[in-house]
Amino acid sequence: MPQLDQLTFLSQYFWLCIFFISFYILLLKYFLPQMSCILKLRERKTNMSQDGLSVIQQENLDVSIKYDQLLINALKKSRNFFADSLSTTSNWLSKIVTNTNKTKLKKMNKNYLLSLGLMNLSKNTTLSNFNTVTLSNSNKTKSCGLLLNKKSKVLLKDNFISQIFRKIRGLSILNKKPTKIVRT
Repeated sequence: MPQLDQLTFLSQYFWLCIFFISFYILLLKYFLPQMSCILKLRERKTNMSQDGLSVIQQENLDVSIKYDQLLINALKKSRNFFADSLSTTSNWLSKIVTNTNKTKLKKMNKNYLLSLGLMNLSKNTTLSNFNTVTLSNSNKTKSCGLLLNKKSKVLLKDNFISQIFRKIRGLSILNKKPTKIVRT
């Protein structure tokens, strides 16, 4: 082994000592003073930070409170904005619907009301015919007579509604001719 060779052992020992002594001096003169300064500075900062820690915690608490208040205010503003936009949109929509009903769907609404009037009239005439048939028969019991009295009140009410429809429309619903269905 060349490391244990006795001829080169003295030179290797010499250079080893030179290298370690120079390294020790270099550490002692340059690096250790800088490291001691850094350690002293850290110790001073930690002593100061014990006092400053409470200040930092107080600042952190103030920041979190301000953040929460800003978040609450932003949420309130956004909620108000959405409520305003919802009310504006619903107003706009109701205007559009009423305008459409007044212009585009007017004929359809008239036909619908007319058909309701015709249905009420046909129901009234059917009940009226039933009422006259049952009243002519004197063999019915009193309970049936009470039932007929209730139905006649409904008839009067429905008859009144159909008269109002006739006045509004200016039409005589009874004289209206049925339309012919053309099959293809």
